Amino acid sequence: MKKMKRSLSFIAGLVLVLGLVFNQANTTFAAINESQPSLSEVTSLAKETASYVLSEDSALLTSVTSNSEFRTISRDLILANQVGLDVSSQINTFLETAKTLFAEGGLLNEASNTSGYYAANYAELIELVNITNQDASNFNGVNLYAAFNDSLKDVTVANLSDSKYFNPYLISEIHACLSSYSANLTDYETINANLNEAVMTITDANGVVYWGYSADNDGNTLSGFTDFYNSNSEFAAIIDSLVAKHTSTTATSDGTVYTDPETGAVYSWGALNPDSTALSLAFLSEYGDATAAAIKYNALVENFKSSTTTGAFIGYDSLYSSRDALIGLAAYLQYGNLVDATVDTNTETETATANSVEASQVAANQDTVSTSETSASDVKAADNSMANVFVILMAASAVLLVVTTKKNAEVK
Repeated sequence: MKKMKRSLSFIAGLVLVLGLVFNQANTTFAAINESQPSLSEVTSLAKETASYVLSEDSALLTSVTSNSEFRTISRDLILANQVGLDVSSQINTFLETAKTLFAEGGLLNEASNTSGYYAANYAELIELVNITNQDASNFNGVNLYAAFNDSLKDVTVANLSDSKYFNPYLISEIHACLSSYSANLTDYETINANLNEAVMTITDANGVVYWGYSADNDGNTLSGFTDFYNSNSEFAAIIDSLVAKHTSTTATSDGTVYTDPETGAVYSWGALNPDSTALSLAFLSEYGDATAAAIKYNALVENFKSSTTTGAFIGYDSLYSSRDALIGLAAYLQYGNLVDATVDTNTETETATANSVEASQVAANQDTVSTSETSASDVKAADNSMANVFVILMAASAVLLVVTTKKNAEVK
């Protein structure tokens, strides 16, 4: 059956690539645009995209039947909260669903850590519980911090860097949880060191190696490693080479990360690709510069934003494209240094709005832990510097041949 699924994925992917190449010849794309958008513009679009994605996800709030579904709804809720959408009621609904999974011996009680979902599910759940100011050390009678720690403490670097054992697209969310809640994790130092070493193992000057190189791999896997970038010169050199690759308008020999000089979009696997453009936006927002990020943002909006469905982005699978777009938009809001210029009528000078997406709300959500069961000294909330790293969570990027094949061949 697996062989049949892979064959069908291959055929579907091949048809898709050929179709996109054909359609591209009959499509007029927007020209490259370097102008930086305003904070309010990006925030509004991000909220619209989050609303669209969650409307499509609504059934998952009360019914989750697989690890990938758990990850999908958790990630989308976290990102929606991050861009400033009020999703408190949806999060609380999903947390009640999560409790039933514990009770039934379901997804969160798997014996196997294969593919990393076991650890990732706990990472996502910890963040959602903290967003709602509940106690992650006693959620439904479970210490989520201990469960997360224990799911990773014996996982070796070899396992973490083996895509057949551990899906690299889960690394960024797990790293974010480690960094945000390190004081609550007994084996933090060991786990973090192993994860950093694994990232170095699977990444070279051309990007993250996972069925080849792609903007998707870089955007999904390397997000949130800013501290590691600042402390490790070897990793910093790799990231700098990738920034150059993500902004280059000259096709490389592998051809997987190439900025189209006419539009600014990422030309990937035979056509301009909305998912790859969005994930390149996420990567460049964190590690690139304002102009590079603005080009990717404008390329995403002008070439792939739906003209008929609010918040949607058009791709082979528009829901997946919209989910990836949300990741790119959230990252851009966090790292893009966006401002709104307003005219002061008294001085007739421009003043900049602070670079924040409802910063006070986010800080309150991330830095407050319920004390209903424990004192404030017992559980340390997320560090402010890392609280927003979750905006760059992994994407379920499932377009084109390679990504479709990954989902069937690598993710259990």
